[in-house]
Amino acid sequence: MEVGEGVAEREPATEQAGTGAGRIDTAIRSWVIYHKPFPEIPDVPWMRIAAKNGFRPSDGREYAAVDTGDHIDALSPSWAEFTVLYWVWRNAEPTPWVSFPHYRRHFFHLLDHEVTIERVAHFAPAPATLGVIASRENHLAALARLEHNDCIVPVRIAFPMGVARQFQKVHGEHNWKVFLDHVGRLGEEWRRHRGWFDTATRIHPYQMFVMRWRDFDEYMATAVALMSSMHEELEIPAEGYQQRAPAYLMERFLNLYLHVKRLRLAETPVLLLEPGCK
Repeated sequence: MEVGEGVAEREPATEQAGTGAGRIDTAIRSWVIYHKPFPEIPDVPWMRIAAKNGFRPSDGREYAAVDTGDHIDALSPSWAEFTVLYWVWRNAEPTPWVSFPHYRRHFFHLLDHEVTIERVAHFAPAPATLGVIASRENHLAALARLEHNDCIVPVRIAFPMGVARQFQKVHGEHNWKVFLDHVGRLGEEWRRHRGWFDTATRIHPYQMFVMRWRDFDEYMATAVALMSSMHEELEIPAEGYQQRAPAYLMERFLNLYLHVKRLRLAETPVLLLEPGCK
């Protein structure tokens, strides 16, 4: 499989949001990933729908069709949200910060809000909830957290048996061995840190983050090299839960990247939208 190379030559504007409303509005671009009809996030300058698997949002709103341009949308059943990260990396205009919420999973940056959330809270996708997620207050709270951090990530989940053993128990040994082998082929820095998977017992889930564009560019250049290298050796069923095993591998690689690069992380609760919740 051949995919594009890095796009580091496209430098984003200054990382400082400044005081002007326009600069604040575009300091973070959140690409909200949709693949099927679901209550849509309000149309605000800092959030844009990324439509994959042929899905198209309601008429009249701006969105990104991630099956156009330089894309790998056909791999979506196995690589899931990573295919949207790839499209943004290859096609989107860089912004100082980039974020990847999901139509059902959104960061809740208002930590001093009247609603207290430790890791994940379940809400119905009601207009009021969607309004809070897309609010300027939530957007500004994210910017405030980034003044002293390099990346916003979900609060970690625990795997008491260890990250490596958990993946092998749930998804099998073959793909994990292929993954570790190709991580090592990325270079000495990565070979030295592969053992982290044997000792780590918690990860940030969902392939979901807010990151500087320059860090995102470096991450994607490395992650796509890994993806291209190991793709043909992975055992990927044509359907069913295990078809998504490659996406879970990339979720774990993101955590290794954050560990190796020693980025300053701000753990943030996630709102999980589910019809039927109160």
